[in-house]
Amino acid sequence: MNYFQKLRTSNLVSVFKQETDEPQSIAEEGFSDELARLNRVSGLSGEIERVQKEMDLAMSFVNKNSDELLADSAQNYSPDEYLLYHYGAFLNLVHQMKDKILHLCDGMTTVGSFKESKGKKEGKKGLGTVVMEKEEIQNMPGLVDELQKWEQSQQNVIAYALCKRTTHHHTRSNLTLDKSYQDYQIYKTFLANSSVENVLTEYGKKVLAERGINGFKNWHLKIKTEMTEVREFTETSIQVISKILYENGSLLARESDFQAVLDAHQKMADSLKITNVASREKMSADFIEVVASVEKFLPNILGDNFISMYLIGSVARGDAVVGVSDLSIIVVLKEGSEELVQVSNTLMDKMNREYSLIRMFINITYFLESEFLGDKGKKLRFLCGTEGFLLAGKDILPKEKYPKPGTILVSILNGDVMERVQKLKRALEEENIPQSRVDQIAREVAKIAIRVFYSAFLSNRAVYERSLPRIVELLNGDAPQNKPFVDSLYKIASGQVRINLESLSTLFEIFDEGGVARDVITQLEEKNERLLQRKKFR
Repeated sequence: MNYFQKLRTSNLVSVFKQETDEPQSIAEEGFSDELARLNRVSGLSGEIERVQKEMDLAMSFVNKNSDELLADSAQNYSPDEYLLYHYGAFLNLVHQMKDKILHLCDGMTTVGSFKESKGKKEGKKGLGTVVMEKEEIQNMPGLVDELQKWEQSQQNVIAYALCKRTTHHHTRSNLTLDKSYQDYQIYKTFLANSSVENVLTEYGKKVLAERGINGFKNWHLKIKTEMTEVREFTETSIQVISKILYENGSLLARESDFQAVLDAHQKMADSLKITNVASREKMSADFIEVVASVEKFLPNILGDNFISMYLIGSVARGDAVVGVSDLSIIVVLKEGSEELVQVSNTLMDKMNREYSLIRMFINITYFLESEFLGDKGKKLRFLCGTEGFLLAGKDILPKEKYPKPGTILVSILNGDVMERVQKLKRALEEENIPQSRVDQIAREVAKIAIRVFYSAFLSNRAVYERSLPRIVELLNGDAPQNKPFVDSLYKIASGQVRINLESLSTLFEIFDEGGVARDVITQLEEKNERLLQRKKFR
């Protein structure tokens, strides 16, 4: 049974399991300490497999026939240089393998934040000592005994290879003591020096050549034998260590859980995808007349300056409620159409006064094309693409990747909140404002407030919801202590409760400095800034 593959697969499945359990981290492209640890442990398993393959590759170069190496030697290198290069790479891989095994054991016996140990030079403790002193390592039957085999002080092939790697790279090589290697070096020197040809007899040349070639073959055979023994040792030791870790470690999931975990992970990933849920076909018959009216008169008034008009929100989604829902429209104009915006706004105010009789608030937002396609239009492009459709004109909505539910999306959705609140506040300055208009504004302010509080929920839960009743349900389930306040806002937003002008002014105060909605907005802005900084320096 291949315990290393069982362990490696289990570590990978554990990553998927942890990601499934914390969609918020995935949505914000971040990592909790535990997810970061599991990712690193899984990565170490993969790196061990990579080192195994590279060791096998180095061996494949060395395992060529000696005669083939002698015959294939090019002018740029000699057969001994070829062997030394791949032999040195192999020894280096042995050292890598030891470090990665120790780090894997360390990571799998850590909970939460994991930083790979490097050993403590000041205490003259190597990495192996630091890891093997961990109580969690010592409590695993047989693990310390197996790890000690990788110590250079041991009398085995791996210790010999580790010591040899050190001398190979850092101190004087002991190849001068290897007779077979030296026989070939003498022969190679003879080949490179034509002046000695007249000194040696033909018989002497033949003896020298035979000694040199046999020396190379003997040295080559020793290297192949040593590499084979080391590779067999590493394979056996990895299996032993993997078995101990697999049977005694606290694995979040195992390879047998793979399909179930993968299905749950896919479900989680799908939940983070925000798709367009709006279409003309979904629009309720109760709103067809007013939509058709706006759809007809606006392009005519705007003329050649008109580019596009999008319907967004509950009416476009098909879940609007008569007397509660507003009509939200985005209009895109050509550059230089600023004066037309003022004319259109006047007409919109007139329509709002007319439709206030049926308690329908028409909210039309105008953009110049450059504004709509720039940073200013980021939020409304998102809304057009996820809960809207083209009413008239040319569809200029670009194909772009929308953020997943979370703090970054919240920053986009809340970007114009205070601007919208101030605009509604200015509407109260109208003379002789009728109660129907007060009702419109009160419903809009209450909706904005509910969505601001939902933003705080969204920044922590990665659950994107569009419907106001469902949002209220989520808020009350998450924070029952705030239910009376949220319910009172919803009653205003849904028209169940009508408030007078004085009470509406009080409602606006939650957006003033020190108000609860304003505080939430500020906290979310600070959280988003921290997230962006973390991503910048990650």
